[in-house]
Amino acid sequence: MGSTSLTAQLFFLNSTMNIGNNMFSFYLENQLFSISTYNCLDPATFDLKLLKRYKTYYNPYTFSMYLTFTLEADPLMEPFPIVCTSLVYMCRVAQLKPINNQFTLTISKFPKTDYTSNPPISVDIQQTFNMSKSFTLEFDSLFPIEGQDNGTIISSLTHYPPENATIKMDQLYQNYQSLLFIETPRLSSVLAYVIGQNFIQQSWKLVKGNGTYSTYMASSTLAIDHTNFFSIYSVSKTTSTLSNPQNISIVSPSDIPGSLSTTRGVDSLGMLFSLQIHFGELNNGYLEENTFDLSYTFPYGWQLLYPDFSYSWSTSFYTSKFSQGPWISNYINNGIYDKSGVLTLDRNYNNSNVVVHMINYIPINSFTFILQVNITSYYKIIMMEYSGLVFKSYNLVSGSLYNGIFEIVVKSTFDKPFPLKAYLMVYDETSPSAVNAIYFSSTYLNSLLKTFPVLPSDIYPNIILDDFYSINFTHQNIDITGNFINVLNLQFTNILANFTPILVIGDSELIDRDYQNQFLTFQGIFNSETNMHEIPFGIPKQFNSGELPYTIVTPYASFNNTILATVVGRSSILTISKSKGDMLLPIVTSILAYPTTNVVLSGSGNMLIGWNITIEDFPNGFRDANISVVSSFDLEPRHFIIEKKNRISGDENLGVYQLSFEVKEICRTQKFFISNIELYDQGSVRLNQNIIWRLATIVGGKDDNQLTINLICPNQVFTSPPTLVYFSISPSVIDVGVRSRVVEINMTTKDGDGNLGLSDRHNPYVYLSSQPDTVRIATERKSYNTTFSNYTARFQMPYGIGIENFFISVYGILDNQLQINGYSPQDMMTNGSTFYIERTFTLNADPTLTSYTSFPVTGGSVFVSGNSLGTDETGEPIIGEIDYGQDLFQSININQRYGAGVLITLPTFIIGDTHIQSAKFRVRLFSDIYSNTIELVPMSNYGPLEPTTSPNPTSTPNPTSTPNPTATPNKDCNSRNCIHGNCVNSTCVCTSKDWVGPYCSSKVIPIVPPLPEPTPTTYIEIDDTHISISIVEINELSPIGVVLKSYNMTSANWKFENLSNDNGIAYHYSTELKIGSNSTVVNTTLLFIKDGTTIEFAGQNITLLPYSIKFTASLSAYPFSAMDNLMDIVFEASISTDSDSCSSRVSGHNNNGQWIKLNIDDHSLYGTFINTVLLDNRSTIVTLHDTDDASSDKQTYQYSSIHMAIRTPSFGESLQIDPDFSVLVDVDNDGTSKLCQPKKKLSNGAIAGIVVGAIVLLSLAIGGAIFIKRKQKSKKEMKRIQMKMKALNNN
Repeated sequence: MGSTSLTAQLFFLNSTMNIGNNMFSFYLENQLFSISTYNCLDPATFDLKLLKRYKTYYNPYTFSMYLTFTLEADPLMEPFPIVCTSLVYMCRVAQLKPINNQFTLTISKFPKTDYTSNPPISVDIQQTFNMSKSFTLEFDSLFPIEGQDNGTIISSLTHYPPENATIKMDQLYQNYQSLLFIETPRLSSVLAYVIGQNFIQQSWKLVKGNGTYSTYMASSTLAIDHTNFFSIYSVSKTTSTLSNPQNISIVSPSDIPGSLSTTRGVDSLGMLFSLQIHFGELNNGYLEENTFDLSYTFPYGWQLLYPDFSYSWSTSFYTSKFSQGPWISNYINNGIYDKSGVLTLDRNYNNSNVVVHMINYIPINSFTFILQVNITSYYKIIMMEYSGLVFKSYNLVSGSLYNGIFEIVVKSTFDKPFPLKAYLMVYDETSPSAVNAIYFSSTYLNSLLKTFPVLPSDIYPNIILDDFYSINFTHQNIDITGNFINVLNLQFTNILANFTPILVIGDSELIDRDYQNQFLTFQGIFNSETNMHEIPFGIPKQFNSGELPYTIVTPYASFNNTILATVVGRSSILTISKSKGDMLLPIVTSILAYPTTNVVLSGSGNMLIGWNITIEDFPNGFRDANISVVSSFDLEPRHFIIEKKNRISGDENLGVYQLSFEVKEICRTQKFFISNIELYDQGSVRLNQNIIWRLATIVGGKDDNQLTINLICPNQVFTSPPTLVYFSISPSVIDVGVRSRVVEINMTTKDGDGNLGLSDRHNPYVYLSSQPDTVRIATERKSYNTTFSNYTARFQMPYGIGIENFFISVYGILDNQLQINGYSPQDMMTNGSTFYIERTFTLNADPTLTSYTSFPVTGGSVFVSGNSLGTDETGEPIIGEIDYGQDLFQSININQRYGAGVLITLPTFIIGDTHIQSAKFRVRLFSDIYSNTIELVPMSNYGPLEPTTSPNPTSTPNPTSTPNPTATPNKDCNSRNCIHGNCVNSTCVCTSKDWVGPYCSSKVIPIVPPLPEPTPTTYIEIDDTHISISIVEINELSPIGVVLKSYNMTSANWKFENLSNDNGIAYHYSTELKIGSNSTVVNTTLLFIKDGTTIEFAGQNITLLPYSIKFTASLSAYPFSAMDNLMDIVFEASISTDSDSCSSRVSGHNNNGQWIKLNIDDHSLYGTFINTVLLDNRSTIVTLHDTDDASSDKQTYQYSSIHMAIRTPSFGESLQIDPDFSVLVDVDNDGTSKLCQPKKKLSNGAIAGIVVGAIVLLSLAIGGAIFIKRKQKSKKEMKRIQMKMKALNNN
């Protein structure tokens, strides 16, 4: 009941009705209320009438025909129950979205049936409830009819696992899979891969195809404890058997008997329940049968029970003291469904009284809106769910969890469109296992008769198949072996000028959509002259030849190319005539245990064990793999990355890679096996790792026995498990609404009574759990001896997490014998340790920005999402600030402000002939409280590319004691830090040539010219301070910044030539980058400039200070894999000392770009990187960014370093860099805070420092498909360098 008012009451009622007339009535306080009479219709009486039939289409890559049709059915059920039947063909029918009366019919050929001709196809469509209600679809066959002999040539057929294989499952309980690969240069018949005697046909995927040959893959999941039968056929006029039936048996491991027990404790904090499942031995499998009837999960862990050496799988969960039971835990014990762990609790608190006062949609664009919910409840709101999207306490923007407004950003995506019929489910603290209230769109919300609204159709059009009028491409047949840009032209039956659909290219199953493959997503413009939507797009070279798979995405539904072809015809088909053609993951072809499958470790010290893994990938080439190894007694996986450096033979197309790890002399007899493999090739598209099981090519085959390594430890000693003897956590009260939400943990564990020592590989995990969330915190071992180990952790809690208290669990305490222990919150309480900390939440304390919507280089409306931004009614005034990085720093008005984000209008990113690559944005409250800064990157020229966003507060990396570089904005210039200069446009401009540096606090001093090194690196030694500067990496990236190819320049084979003469000192280096069969020459030169001068570069005057060190660099042609890819040239600068010192690391902006300053005591390394380069002989602004991870350790008391990257677009002809480094002395302290060795004090005298200034300009020469020979290029480079040296000397 939604209201207790006697004058206005709203009831939510459910009723079961019978077919026919029903009187809908109910009793309230013994009084009968009759609502109305309703007629419940019998679905068996519904007639099937064909309203419309679309075109037929045959897809040669799925070996199926398709037909879309529309029914006239009244009333219409969802889903509508119909089936299809055909005498000589296999068929299936599927309902289309977004409406319920459109269906797609798929037709396949039936194996062992002769098709000597191509007669018309007849399919009956029948209603499930009444098979007499039907109609017949007849249409011409489009299947190929060539004979097997002259139609299809099978070059190879490979089946995994092999015939008659018997596979015994290991403890991981993985889903086993069969794989089939067929390679053919010509295919004109139909392939069929069927399961069992009922001919259940599996779908095929074209995984390789370059126009010359094609490889098809089919897969299926193998049934456990059954024999699986498979057959492969080629069906044309007649059926040809391509392989004998495969018989594969999967045998599950024996059940590990267990018993279930539960306990509960009640206190004023709420309810703590504990669950234990006891086993005779450790169970490494996932206990998926163990379920709680809860809408969230809690941590679990293992405990060794001493002295009987059995194991307990333990967990605890917390609920509010107002919660209503029951909670149920189920467990499968020896095949029997065990409910002995039923937990019930009867409470006498008031019932829930949830009232939703208002639901509001705030449009952002056609694929994004803000959902606002105004809600009150007698108890705290735990969470809400809007049509599958969950939002929690951190989405509160005003009020409280009892009476507040929640906001969440809702996006329509490729696989999760907006729902036509939305729902809202509400959970409060009385019911963690059931919904307290549920609402549906277009229904009443409350007694004031407020309704659940629907999205406005003018902004969010509900597009159906009939709305597509025409689709065509500027080029219908293309070769993508080179960079190629095409345009999709789309016209709807009605003009939709305010809406532009999204184009997503690629097979949705082969491509990893969870990964940031946004460069496969494109959105264009509406052309008012042609009334067509034009979407420019590019295609990665690794896409297969043949018909391009693509999808048109609209707010409520997505339409793939197959469905669209049945509506608008073959004009919607784009054919790739030639490509690189590799959409298949690398394949593991062999695994051999190293050194053997049985290893005895007895008194001979530690030993290396592992596997030699053979990996094949052609033509892309193998890049790297993530591999996890577990053991029968070790639940903490060993994670490995194998890449080129691990290759012991072969090449990137077929190579053997060694994975090895050390086992210690004090050990436990156990079995090691690989639990997971993720394989990646060098293609630009991230492929779906779940499309195939990576070990399917090994299990059941000749190397099956090599998958397990048995480690035998004869000298095992079993004792009591290790224990937790000390635990502390601070603060005792954590505010999860402020910017600093750090908890600090210190704990000590003690070895058991056998002096085995605590494992140095296993650091315990600390879990903080609050209904309905849990965070896991990894600890770090700081000190240890033979008996004790001390651990610490610092962790930034996610913004707004939890409801009330955080309960503490500690799991994963192990000794060297892998004896394990853990502590639930109840164990912690029994142990006398702190078992919870209190939670508070200060609303709108510190504004935080998290992500933004895509935008073009011309600027426009952008929504920046975040938290704690307040509202115009509840928050203080707010303004935006944007920094383009080239002395363009301006304020931006906030058009609309919401708790979930701000709507701004960005100006153009095109200034003159320069395209700005990115800009930094933040918001500022009038009380001078700043948000974090995020980088805004405009979409690609060929479509909107989702940028890499700032980390979400829910996944903030752990803070460390090492501070990150502090970005100093231009506006920080003031009289206190600009000591010998004036603040002009927020930049410190020196008033005398004697003063230099970012704060005009340094002076130039002479240095001795550095000696040449084997690589393009310069070293400077000042007393006991060491300074180095070098180019370390060149990376090719996708448009969103994902590294596609990386070249380590520090390990490159450099050729050195000393070009020093009377004009100056010059060291020249050259090397080659290998990119497949192509090579790119890299030339780098270091020049020492004794006298200062001014040069003109890229339209800017650059001042070179005396005693400067200049880098120059050039590259010959580099074959970018896509025109809109990027390149990073990464420099490393570092300063260090051997003595106890103070260090600092700070960066900021000046008129020309970005500067960095690294200090060790009174020495400093100073560098300026200009943001303008010559790109194809044009002045181009690029982005500069620090590539160091936020959690990386780049500063200690004795060391400070930074990696600075210059990010450029792809280029066609040339690009040149000329960095400059100068030695300065810091005379005045600029006030930068430093990280110091404890108790060490700085002198009060003047601070003298060496500062090296770097002005980084980048030049890479590209020759398209023509590659210049290195020798010729080197001669040209020598001449250019000598001319520059002479010119500098003359100046």
